[in-house]
Amino acid sequence: MKQANTAENRKQRPWLVAFGHRPLYCSVENYPDCQNGVALQLEREIEPLFVQNGVDIAVFGHIHSMERSYPVSYDATVCGDYSNPCGTVHIVNGAEDNLSWALLILCPNGVLFEVIRMVTQE
Repeated sequence: MKQANTAENRKQRPWLVAFGHRPLYCSVENYPDCQNGVALQLEREIEPLFVQNGVDIAVFGHIHSMERSYPVSYDATVCGDYSNPCGTVHIVNGAEDNLSWALLILCPNGVLFEVIRMVTQE
């Protein structure tokens, strides 16, 4: 991550995106993994790496829902939009069903995120 965050590399590739299985943050009520020690342990151990190395976006699965945060740093929203994020945008793409997809577009002036659901007729 340190090498990816150098000024030279950021000029060529301005977005630093991390991927993982279990999310650091999620808001699904009554879902143990959103409130248990695993998420807190990940926050303590992984988030400092994200902050120190300027991770812009972190994409996770595991939770069977889709959600995103505003840029976050140490459990607090640090800015309320996606243009030039001042923290890490956390995205959970747990594909709540087998016909859902998340579309993430990295633009020069921000991030666009959309959930796409296919509707089938039986």
